[in-house]
Amino acid sequence: MRGVKAATERSFRLGVLALSLLAPVVLAAPPPDSAIRDPAITPAELRAHAGYLASKELAGRGTGTPGVARAARYLAHHFRRFGLQPKGDRGSYLQRFPFVAGVSLGEPNTATLAIAGRRVELRLNEDFVPIGFSRSGRAAGEIVFAGYGIRQPQLGYDDYAGVDVRGKILLILRGTPDGQDRGRFAPYAPIRYKLMTAREQGAAGVLLFSGTSGRPPDELLPLRGDGSSDSDLVALSVRRDVAERLLAAAGKRLEALEVAMAHGQPQSGAIPNARAEIMVTLRPDSRSCANVVGMLPGADPRLRHEYVVIGAHYDHLGMGGEHSLDPSGRPAIHYGADDNASGTAGVLELAQYFASRRAQVRRSLLFVAFSGEEIGLLGSAWFVRHPPVPLERIVAMINLDMVGRSRGGQVHVIGVGSAAEWPALLERVNRRFGLTLRHGETGFGGSDHQSFYARNIPVLFFFTGLHEDYHRPSDTADKLNVRDQARLLGLVAGVVEEIARMPARPRFQRAPETAPTPSVTFNVYLGTVPDYSQHPEGVLLAGVREGSPAERGGLKAGDVIVEFGGRRVRNVQEYTFALRDAQPGVPVKVVVLRGGQRVELEVTPAARR
Repeated sequence: MRGVKAATERSFRLGVLALSLLAPVVLAAPPPDSAIRDPAITPAELRAHAGYLASKELAGRGTGTPGVARAARYLAHHFRRFGLQPKGDRGSYLQRFPFVAGVSLGEPNTATLAIAGRRVELRLNEDFVPIGFSRSGRAAGEIVFAGYGIRQPQLGYDDYAGVDVRGKILLILRGTPDGQDRGRFAPYAPIRYKLMTAREQGAAGVLLFSGTSGRPPDELLPLRGDGSSDSDLVALSVRRDVAERLLAAAGKRLEALEVAMAHGQPQSGAIPNARAEIMVTLRPDSRSCANVVGMLPGADPRLRHEYVVIGAHYDHLGMGGEHSLDPSGRPAIHYGADDNASGTAGVLELAQYFASRRAQVRRSLLFVAFSGEEIGLLGSAWFVRHPPVPLERIVAMINLDMVGRSRGGQVHVIGVGSAAEWPALLERVNRRFGLTLRHGETGFGGSDHQSFYARNIPVLFFFTGLHEDYHRPSDTADKLNVRDQARLLGLVAGVVEEIARMPARPRFQRAPETAPTPSVTFNVYLGTVPDYSQHPEGVLLAGVREGSPAERGGLKAGDVIVEFGGRRVRNVQEYTFALRDAQPGVPVKVVVLRGGQRVELEVTPAARR
């Protein structure tokens, strides 16, 4: 489940015969086909599927990794065994899509300082390394110390006040003046924020370093891109001794500067007789991954041309990375048993169940295992843009994400407001199972159903809740409650059976939206839903929430936000920073690309409540 899920939904919220409910974390090999043959939905088969998908062999199923490719082959193998028709590319089960996994060093990457007429050549990977979202290219200019690179006059602190930085190379500290992870400056600590602010002030480049507190430590940043567009600024991570050498040339001591800034006194200023020449060359790490798609044709001559999608994402975090919540921060296999081997196992069991009853299924069923969910719903976004069947003939999407840790039969069902028929249908089917269903109206939220809801397709998202192992290496298969999961999948099967035989398709409707609760980083609500796949110009909107300030201001699905409040916006992260500075009730100018034309709109953010 994508990391934003924790924010958007937080308030809402037997193996093979030799395998017990306390099975080991890993399995050495996939379960034999002989262990996956019961057409009923069974705890044993759920345990077998999830045990393999969350095994050490698959190494966390990071998007674009060998582990997730093994998982895709496993899914395609069973789709074939169950008799599903392949609906991927060129007669296969795999629907491939491209993505940018990160960056690597090209040539050249150089940095030269001139201090009081003396040239100093910095050493790559020892003195400096490019920041992963630096722009490739050359930058040269005089060096200016710009403190922590924070410009927040409303907080009484501005590192840029009274300092000419246009065309200069800025020396900037990581972290914040107060050194607090949750202090008032914490929202302005991210490196992308610092680079965005430097760019807006006209800087030519940035040298980023760590201070003397050891938080963050004096280490070069790992070269890691996040698949988003670059910062449009040449930027390096440099060791502290490089920065101290420059400051010493201006007669400054770093410790003294830090003390003054901690007391709210910015210390920015030019470093006399100091220049830098920087050359950065980064290559995008372009890869492909695949959704796994199989179809069970419907038996009704008329209704078989309509489709119900039953989906779950099968990717996870691999060795961790930026979405990991592991306090250690060290690379480790994130097994992703609940997130989302549980949902993927559920799709396999439902495929096998319905394949054994194909004569009774009137509409066609599309079983889809999505990849790229954890890095921005990439697989489902690709699917709705390149559907293997006509998108307008998809009548509903059922999403399973984190369905393996039920407590006392409680299940969250999100998207209940997306079709007029859903409340009564759920109540009717649940009479046979007696689960405690907690409804959420909206069809938006951080999982793959969102991509379909944004295309006006009714959705239902089944989810058994967050837990202490979410996005940690401790999310292991031995903790899955497969007995309750089998019961939940019985409910899902009943729901799909009813949808597949309804005389008329479910009637899509926009669910009512309410402003989210206040958070540490945001005090406004706009109601935009970004498409997290990369757009070359700005932030593509997957949708806008019903009745939201964004909708009232004229924003629409398909718009590309390129400016917000006078700030250029190149990616979702920069949009987040711009939105963070907005104020409730204060109109903001928003510039979007719509049909290739620039359109100016005025949107008034609401207060979160």
